[in-house]
Amino acid sequence: MKTFAIRLLCAVLGWIVVGFASASELPPAEAVKVLSPAYARYLDVVSRTKQLRKAGDTAGLEALAAELRQSRDALDGGTWLLSHFYGTAVLIPDEEPAAGEAMMFYETWAKERPENITAQVCLAKALTSYAWTARGTGWARTVTPEGWRLMEERLDRAWDVLERAGELEEECPGWFEVGQSVGLGQGWEREDYLGFVQDAIAREPTYGRYYTNACYWLLPRWHGEEGDFEKWIAEQADSQPEDKRDWQYARLVWMANMMPVKKELVFAHGRLDWERTKRGFEAWLASDPENLNVRFQYTGLALLAGDRETARAQFDVTGGKYFPGTWKDVAQFEQARKFAYEGGVNPRAAQKPQPKPRREITPEAKAKVALILRVAGGFMGGALAGACLLVLAMQRRETTAGVVALLASLVAGAAFGTLATLVPAAALYLFLRRKKLTHPPELFPPSGWMVLLWVVVLAGAFLVFQVGAVALSMIPSLLEGAGAMSDQVVIALSRDGTVFRQIVLAGWLCFLGLLIACRPQNREGWQRILGLHGLRWGPAIWWTLGVGLAVTGVGYFAEPYMDAQSRDALIMIAEGVHSPFWFFLAVAVVGPVHEELIFRGYAYSGWITKMGVWGAILVPAILFTLCHIQYGWVGLLYVFVMGSALGFLRWKTGSIYPSLALHMFANLIHCVEAAVKAGI
Repeated sequence: MKTFAIRLLCAVLGWIVVGFASASELPPAEAVKVLSPAYARYLDVVSRTKQLRKAGDTAGLEALAAELRQSRDALDGGTWLLSHFYGTAVLIPDEEPAAGEAMMFYETWAKERPENITAQVCLAKALTSYAWTARGTGWARTVTPEGWRLMEERLDRAWDVLERAGELEEECPGWFEVGQSVGLGQGWEREDYLGFVQDAIAREPTYGRYYTNACYWLLPRWHGEEGDFEKWIAEQADSQPEDKRDWQYARLVWMANMMPVKKELVFAHGRLDWERTKRGFEAWLASDPENLNVRFQYTGLALLAGDRETARAQFDVTGGKYFPGTWKDVAQFEQARKFAYEGGVNPRAAQKPQPKPRREITPEAKAKVALILRVAGGFMGGALAGACLLVLAMQRRETTAGVVALLASLVAGAAFGTLATLVPAAALYLFLRRKKLTHPPELFPPSGWMVLLWVVVLAGAFLVFQVGAVALSMIPSLLEGAGAMSDQVVIALSRDGTVFRQIVLAGWLCFLGLLIACRPQNREGWQRILGLHGLRWGPAIWWTLGVGLAVTGVGYFAEPYMDAQSRDALIMIAEGVHSPFWFFLAVAVVGPVHEELIFRGYAYSGWITKMGVWGAILVPAILFTLCHIQYGWVGLLYVFVMGSALGFLRWKTGSIYPSLALHMFANLIHCVEAAVKAGI
């Protein structure tokens, strides 16, 4: 025992001595300017391109691009020098008038050389850069309406240039690269964009920028979800011959690390596979051991993965050599070496913190959770609908029938969903249709405050029911993705129709609540309370057309000033077009019917004798606007104008039918427009 303790103590002391010795004997830092022959060639191409662009030598630029297409020269990671050529040859300043002056150079060049692919790709790339300059680099909500307009206009023109260039006899890999940038800005559908990328890869699989751009497009901040670009990288690597898969995986990880954002590469379960990346780089270095560019990239990724041993092994080979472009400064490089040999803070991990571990959920477990939530949601919806039916029956002293309807609603809702409560509701209606209230109903209109209370309750419940039901529907996806962005989940739920089914369900439940609030004794009561009066067709048609044209004109003039929040809300709604039945039913039918019955029906009738015409028009319009709080100020202003116009139409025609028809028609136009844009 004593011998073992002595040996252990000696070993520990030995490790300490070796550690201090290795730390003190680290070679001094030595900056490397040329990483490899490929990098030397890159420096030469960039220098030549700058000189030619400065001199305005379009013939020289065309010749250099043709040379790079022919040679297919690339950096060690896979980025073609042709891509760097275009990035250097096309530079658009951020400010006017310098940006406009630069654009004139590419416009003139392309016009003079319509058959030259380099001139056309440069113009398309310049227009794309010019479009992103108009947008700015901030979040979507910070972009001005004019910025959006200019971006859309310039991207459309860039795509037109690319389409014409695509008909030329000569091809260029840069054509697809610029097309990817256009697709990012225009927000192409996922299938269209990835199909475009696969077509590019099929034509030139070694063009590294295709992979970098695709990874960027698949980030959650753009058009993907967490883990998407990592899965795509694995799929691309797995399509290679078996002996090249790990090498290709490592190369694509390198390409992903070229994205113009930080903190996106994460080595973790469900994200990037570090062990596979290591195997790829080890095979790479076995065939090219002197390549410092590969070793430096491998070292940086090892630090990112928190792999001290691998980083130390690479530092053992490279010593004090480092590439300034890889590190923030020399101090960060020294900190990385210190971490590798002595421990301490990992500078790469500090810059790119690891995310919270994702919880795993199997498809079976997800399906079980979804089933439980669906049954629970249906049961709660059935309970609400049944409670409303019970109150309606009790108003007519038919409590037994109400209890039966309640029980039937609970069973139907739990088994088939809330909409199944239409069946017991229809049965109760047939039973009660000839039964009047056995005691006098509440006189209508009640006090103005009571009308306000019911309007707030019914409109608020319509929103709360939607939000609550959608929140329940999000739970399985959030469990599966753990850190997945909730707005991405909402988009997915909009696409599969879930959000719009909940709108229909909420409208049905709130309609039952409206019946309770109205308490009509007969058909005349319905007409008086909800404005379901007959109308004179001639005046009604003319007034509807006039008000409709006025509202359309307001919308037309407001469109150029539409704020980002309103645009984002409209884009989110339009995602539902991928489930057209529920989308059209919810947006063009249920929403307008529910809102008109409350605001131009119940509220108008309740306030017309108490606040006069303008009070009965404007107060419901204000409440109607508050129900659309998801829009920005321009969208809310338009909604207020729309609500006021519908109230005016209700006053002039004496009926809810014209305002209901106009509201449904306006929403239908938005639905059709969304369907046309989506190609459905």
